[in-house]
Amino acid sequence: MLRLYSKSLLAGARLGRQMSSVPVVPNFIDGRFEQSKTTKFIDVVNPATQELVCRVPESTDEELKRAEAGAKKAFQAWRDVPVQQRQVCQGTP
Repeated sequence: MLRLYSKSLLAGARLGRQMSSVPVVPNFIDGRFEQSKTTKFIDVVNPATQELVCRVPESTDEELKRAEAGAKKAFQAWRDVPVQQRQVCQGTP
C-alpha cells in the first residue's frame, strides 16, 4: 500500500513540475485554431511514463455548437471528393 502511495506522490510531483511547460492545445473550429474561452482543462498523460503531454480544453457549449456547424459544412464538400483522392488526403495507399 505504501509503495503505491509513494508512486502516486512521485507521479504527482512530476506532473506539477511539468505543468508550466506543457502546451495547451487550441480548438480547431471551422478550419481555424482558436483558444477556448473555458477555464477548465483536461490533462493528457502518457500512460507508459505518466508524463504530462498537453492540456486540452473542456470546450464551452457555444464552442461545441460552432464546431458541429463547421463539421457539417465541411462534410458537404468532403462527401463529393472521389474515394481515390480521399485516400491521398488521409495518407492511405
